[in-house]
Amino acid sequence: MRITELRIENIGKIKLFEVTPDGENVVIGGKNGAGKSTVMKAIEMLLEGKKSFPEKPVRDGEESGYIFAELEGGFYVERTIGADGSTSLSVKNKDGAKYSSPQGLLDGLRGANTLDPLAFVSLSPKAQLEQLRLLVGLDFTKLDATREQLFNNRTGINRSVDSAEASLRTMPIAQNVPEEEISSAELTAQIEEIKQREIVFDKNRAKRESLVSLVKDRQGKIQELLDQIDSYRGEIAFAESSIMGISKWLESNERPDSSLLQQRIAEVSVVNQKIRDNRARKEFEERAKELANESAKLTSAIAAIDLEKQNQLNGAAFPVPGLSFATNEILFNGLPFSQASRAETIRVSTAMAFAANPKLKVVLIRDGSLLDDDNLKLIYQVAKEHNGHVWIERVGFGEECSVILEDGEVKKNG
Repeated sequence: MRITELRIENIGKIKLFEVTPDGENVVIGGKNGAGKSTVMKAIEMLLEGKKSFPEKPVRDGEESGYIFAELEGGFYVERTIGADGSTSLSVKNKDGAKYSSPQGLLDGLRGANTLDPLAFVSLSPKAQLEQLRLLVGLDFTKLDATREQLFNNRTGINRSVDSAEASLRTMPIAQNVPEEEISSAELTAQIEEIKQREIVFDKNRAKRESLVSLVKDRQGKIQELLDQIDSYRGEIAFAESSIMGISKWLESNERPDSSLLQQRIAEVSVVNQKIRDNRARKEFEERAKELANESAKLTSAIAAIDLEKQNQLNGAAFPVPGLSFATNEILFNGLPFSQASRAETIRVSTAMAFAANPKLKVVLIRDGSLLDDDNLKLIYQVAKEHNGHVWIERVGFGEECSVILEDGEVKKNG
């Protein structure tokens, strides 16, 4: 199905444009700013509705604009557009009967993913892959969203893994220490007991020394204090008796020494710190393993999504024989599409554009000035093979132009 007649009034830069196409192509020529792009935009506005309207759809100074097209098969499409962007659409058949859902009818005729062949050729390989994916009906929106979430989660976990491993590298490992900390309270209690015994021992030793001193003192005064001999002898006897008892006790006991236990307490603190360090390191190791396992699970989930996407890509029905998908680009006959010749890429892209519009086979090509005569002929040939219609915007006034625009009006019919 083609456009067999087109009329545009007061749209954008166009005052009046009328053409009755003959053949597979309409080449619109003229200077820059003459209104060529407006013709292409008007076709989109007619068929697609408000979603394709520019900010100012109507020509400056006019209250409304009008677009009309006759389509093969007896469809008459009229769209009126107000200066405020309001619009009304009418689609009639050849008998004058109106369709109740005109935009729905046009949407059914027009493909959801239109394609400008030259614009497609100039895209990056990744963007070409995305547009072809939409053309064959593959929607990865949910898969890509899920994959992005999994990827971000894995990235966060991997950062935690790196942080844990970095901490582990700085944490000491103590060898030959028990796992449980040693209680210093018990050792402290033992020290207190020994200190009490030390006090008793020191008191007894001091007492003995005092008594020994007393004996010496009293013996020195015996001659001077004969009148107190009896008393002194009693004291001496008592002292000597006490001395003997204390001496025996001292000989049978050793003075306790708490210095070793105090040293032990210092050592226990060091050992306990090592035990705590080992315990902390073990906790870090276990957490690092958990994080690594989580990361591995997310990696598997991402791989599953990538495999699902690849399976869908592998099973896609391509519009042109020889096309296929690689990871980040399109292949044509097994080679990157970007490596194909200029003529080959234009031929394939034009065929794809017609495949995107299987009913209303109208393809719009902007930047037609980039096409030489051979490429123009190639596009005409592809349009003929698909029984389609190609509209080309081109700066110039050559014989290849079907119409010439000047100041928004047709000046020459080819």
